[in-house]
Amino acid sequence: MLQDGRVAAVVGDVMGKGVKAAAGMGRIRNAMRALALTNPPPAAVLTGLDRVFEATEEEEQVTTLAYMVVEPVTGEGTLALAGHPPPVLVSPQGTAILSDGEPGTPLGWPTSRRQFRFVVPPGHTAVLYSDGLVENRKRGLDAGLAELCSVVTEAPPEVVSSPHMLLDFLVDRMLSGYEQDDDVTALAIHVPPATKSD
Repeated sequence: MLQDGRVAAVVGDVMGKGVKAAAGMGRIRNAMRALALTNPPPAAVLTGLDRVFEATEEEEQVTTLAYMVVEPVTGEGTLALAGHPPPVLVSPQGTAILSDGEPGTPLGWPTSRRQFRFVVPPGHTAVLYSDGLVENRKRGLDAGLAELCSVVTEAPPEVVSSPHMLLDFLVDRMLSGYEQDDDVTALAIHVPPATKSD
């Protein structure tokens, strides 16, 4: 939660496993929190993270992330990607729309960071996830993104209306039949439907 009442959400992914990768993610997470609380626009946070990354991480370390800031009542928000898969927006009717924002480059790669408008209308849910959800040795990224959208349309109404159930459904369906060799992280940002005032 930011000081102005908006909500910041982030999902990141560090290449590699073990203590080294975990330590790198810890440093990035701490820097991310500090930057988000002092200057929350996504492009500014990613620019700050690029500077932190260059100063603290090794050149061969690849880290991607998706970072968004959302107003919790209206769902108005902004999003920036650092080489990360796009969020999927799930409507109350169970349709899926992938964000078409510029994917950008992983952290630490020289680039001009951009942010773009990303709205989670009331009643909708945005899902941020790591590439392990959609990509593996047998399924490329493009095929995985298409499958993710297809899986969303198969979700029953009671699943679509519950962020927790939706995440469980997506992870179960997307990993079914595949040998999993990458970590999977998924985060749902749900904006409740507008209520009629008396």
